[in-house]
Amino acid sequence: MTATTVDFQVARRAGAPRGAAVLGDAAARLLKAAGAWLRSLRAGDPYADREALLQLARSYERSQPGFAADLRAAALRYEPEDVR
Repeated sequence: MTATTVDFQVARRAGAPRGAAVLGDAAARLLKAAGAWLRSLRAGDPYADREALLQLARSYERSQPGFAADLRAAALRYEPEDVR
């Protein structure tokens, strides 16, 4: 019986660079704060989105009346989450 040698080549697992977890956490906190800030800017009028859709529907009325009708229908069904 002869001896057989088998060499296995296994790729090393690459670890995250030093500080990646800290920078990732900081970026997540920054994005979360930016999202909260942007939401606070829109907090004024809960029906502003409805008015924007109706304005968009008026702008499409002559060129695409079917699309304008769909936009109007969506605007009239819209109910803000804060008002429910």
